Amino acid sequence: MTYDDGLPPGWGGLGSQGQPKEPVVQPRPRGVIPVAAGFAVFMGGILGGLAGSLAGLALGVYDTADLLSLESTGDAFIRFLIMSSAGQFLAMGLLLAMFSRVSGTGNWARDYGMQVKGRDVFWIPLGTMVQLGSVILLALAAQALGIEVPTQEAAEAVEGSRSTLQQIGLGIMIIAVAPVIEEVLFRGLWLKAMVAKYGRTTAVIATSLLFGLAHLLDPSTAFLMPALVIVGIVLAAVTLRTGRLGPAIMIHVGFNLTTFVILLAPAGL
Repeated sequence: MTYDDGLPPGWGGLGSQGQPKEPVVQPRPRGVIPVAAGFAVFMGGILGGLAGSLAGLALGVYDTADLLSLESTGDAFIRFLIMSSAGQFLAMGLLLAMFSRVSGTGNWARDYGMQVKGRDVFWIPLGTMVQLGSVILLALAAQALGIEVPTQEAAEAVEGSRSTLQQIGLGIMIIAVAPVIEEVLFRGLWLKAMVAKYGRTTAVIATSLLFGLAHLLDPSTAFLMPALVIVGIVLAAVTLRTGRLGPAIMIHVGFNLTTFVILLAPAGL
């Protein structure tokens, strides 16, 4: 007898090795967190970013004049970016925790597949390879089209940062926090919910498109959309294969870390 409830390995159905499991009948007091919750988390992140930027203003991290003349390589913009990112990720984390308790089991490992193991660090080089491959493909595409690849605001901030504290702050947000929160939202919440409702193929395509579209909050990422969608497909496929977020988080870490190091290299890091 085979059994597959349509969920990724580790969340029911097939095991991580692809072997069928016998069904286990047990009560489920709470169901899969709905797809709509992901949009609430995303919108909460936008509002959290606004709250973080206003908190920076209230705390004197930058003043009104700074906000009216922000330059992506200036110190004021970098401080603004750190504060708004902190507010964004804090709000998203709190909302993810709330939906886990209200609509899920209250356990992130069960609700989102949030399990990270020591051996997951070996997935980091794959993130590096994906990033380098993306850079090469984008450069070739830009050369063929005769255009210049636009630089993301966050990338410009990293490249223009000179303060060690600013670099540490940016590094924490880009390398440590963003991969965790983004993977819990896109592959933990949305992917799981869509697999249960629409099936794996639709879920992988939809979440990968959402992953690319979410980055359009910075309009300069429009040219990078195809690469971001491909990255989303890789992360979704790995999550479905392993049944947990640890490998995808480490791939994401490797992707962002490579970018961070490349951008800081001219600054003498």
